[in-house]
Amino acid sequence: MSGTFLQQSIPNPSNTHLVIVGQTKRMKVNFQNINNVDYDPNTISLTVYKPNNDVFFTETYSGAGPNIIKASTGNYYVDFVGDTNNTGDFQFIWSWKDTVGGEQYTGVQSITTLPIQVLTIVPNLRNQLDKASLAINTIFGYGEENLYFYIRGAISRINIAPPNTSFTLQNFPYDVNRQMVVDIATFVALESQGLVSISTDVPAYSLQGNSLGIDHWGRISAYLSMLEKRADMELGNFKLNELQRIGGVKVEFGAGFRQSSIFSASPSGTSFGNMLGTR
Repeated sequence: MSGTFLQQSIPNPSNTHLVIVGQTKRMKVNFQNINNVDYDPNTISLTVYKPNNDVFFTETYSGAGPNIIKASTGNYYVDFVGDTNNTGDFQFIWSWKDTVGGEQYTGVQSITTLPIQVLTIVPNLRNQLDKASLAINTIFGYGEENLYFYIRGAISRINIAPPNTSFTLQNFPYDVNRQMVVDIATFVALESQGLVSISTDVPAYSLQGNSLGIDHWGRISAYLSMLEKRADMELGNFKLNELQRIGGVKVEFGAGFRQSSIFSASPSGTSFGNMLGTR
């Protein structure tokens, strides 16, 4: 679980890691020069940000810790413990200089602290998606990090469907709504795969009576359409149950409003007795 920093490095899937709350993940970095040889920068500093963007800790490497440890020339690590009070995405911002007063470079890693509840969904989602051991992360995106993002995308889609809800990965009722989350997460995953297909599918062509064409997107699109209809039905029932659980408010116009409406709509000169008088 490492990031290799030549000069600048911005967040990407290979620099995103997962850790379960309470567990330890060793976050490694490797510094290389332009000849791909490991080297020690003149200065190295690290700032870690919490999911709410507050600073978790900041440290400049001095050889004395407590967080940044040197393993060998050009190789450093931090043992990060998943914080039970801060589930979500932590950002590791590494900064270093090759020489005193030289240009400062920046490298970024991300680590996500997973709530235990997510672990109940990951096997179901992989069971639905990964029937042919398509664990080629750069193409199909079925690695653990990708599956987590698909599940998080599913919860987000559930929340924004009207009426809006505010479920998190921790408090979502997975026990009775597991398949709905899996279906919507599958939809998110196949949208990603569909983008790859659009870029790589080969248009049909023929030569001397032989024809060839590769159209993954057409089949993925058809499946997405079917999956969307099923997910919409599941989501509609789920939101209806949520409204019943939360309760509703019935609004009625009171007697005063009705009397005022009748009075306003009546012709001028109409008598309403001693109560309202004459219009």
